[in-house]
Amino acid sequence: MKQTRVIAGLTVACLILLGVTGWALATRNQGPKAPVYWVATDGNDDAPGTSSDPWATLQKAADTAGPGSTVYVREGTYPQRVDLHISGEPGQPITFEPAPGEAVVLDGSSLEVPDEQSAMIAIDSQRYLTIRGFDITG
Repeated sequence: MKQTRVIAGLTVACLILLGVTGWALATRNQGPKAPVYWVATDGNDDAPGTSSDPWATLQKAADTAGPGSTVYVREGTYPQRVDLHISGEPGQPITFEPAPGEAVVLDGSSLEVPDEQSAMIAIDSQRYLTIRGFDITG
């Protein structure tokens, strides 16, 4: 009888330890989340760059984003150039992409072309950048 109670007690203790271990693994701190920034045609570069209060220009995002950041650009046509003077880090690229399910056009047809430059997105000596999903024209 005594042996049965000891086994039952140890079984309960093991189940509690398994539960605590599972909870600890599920809720452990994965470190700070990388920032997510937003740009929209009706945004404002004095705004915080959030989903509800986005920036107006890709350049503001490029000047602010850091390693691991994602910049979502809302649907629309953007007659703007952007110079990227930032790098991500290994395993933490800086990503620029349209907001999920939205189409973004970078249109340079109305812009003056600076001397010796024709790129809508200028990247010089930077690394760990991901730029995807934009329609670039003009």
